[in-house]
Amino acid sequence: MDEGDVDLDGIPADVGTEKLWNFDSFTAGTRNVHVRVSKMEGTDMLLALGGECSLIVGEMAGLRERLRGRPGLIWMDSHGDFNIPDTTPSGYIGGMCLAFTCGRGPSAYERIDSLMPLVRPGDVLHLGSRVLDEEEKSAMLSSGMGLVPSKEMKRKGAVESAAGALRELERRVDYLVFHLDLDVLDPEFLPAVNYREPGGLTPGELAAIMRLAVRSSKLKALNVAAYNPRCDHHGESAARIIKLLVSSFGPTPV
Repeated sequence: MDEGDVDLDGIPADVGTEKLWNFDSFTAGTRNVHVRVSKMEGTDMLLALGGECSLIVGEMAGLRERLRGRPGLIWMDSHGDFNIPDTTPSGYIGGMCLAFTCGRGPSAYERIDSLMPLVRPGDVLHLGSRVLDEEEKSAMLSSGMGLVPSKEMKRKGAVESAAGALRELERRVDYLVFHLDLDVLDPEFLPAVNYREPGGLTPGELAAIMRLAVRSSKLKALNVAAYNPRCDHHGESAARIIKLLVSSFGPTPV
């Protein structure tokens, strides 16, 4: 069932400091996503399409209120998204949202604070990174999360690298959320993203990993984020994303 769009205010100009931009807008948007997800009925898997990765905070809060048990999070992204205001080089909340989800960073609002951490760092599997800030990388490694960078996946085999770690995560949690930032793909295959970093996965590699997750009875949400239509003048990237999703839910290769 289509739950419709979540209304989010636009940001005509950045507001804040060089360590934390647009936090009030993030809080308002997080609250809206949180309320919408928490009120959803049924137990079908949620497919969320978002322009920016920070939707994860409100979504995880809503799922925590709807579902019982211990969540696990599969995070595929070329970036870490694990900075906090003390370590960020940019102040961009999209580069901090995974840390916020894990209970690191500033307080958003009272209702969500009582649920923190929305996921334990040790129950996060981060796949496909290739651009990590030094302090961010140190925090990720010390947090206990599973971290498999793109280079390691390429060296050992992308699907093989992910499969064992995914099975281990699945065994110890009660439900799974799969978050996909499309820039985990190499920009040769999907250029319509804000941050194009070489050395990413192929569509075939990504679809195979997604099929592993989709087959799990514990998967409760799949997010697809960071598509930028302004960089997709002929719709080629949009068509590739649709093909990727169709392939992920079936046997058809990309």
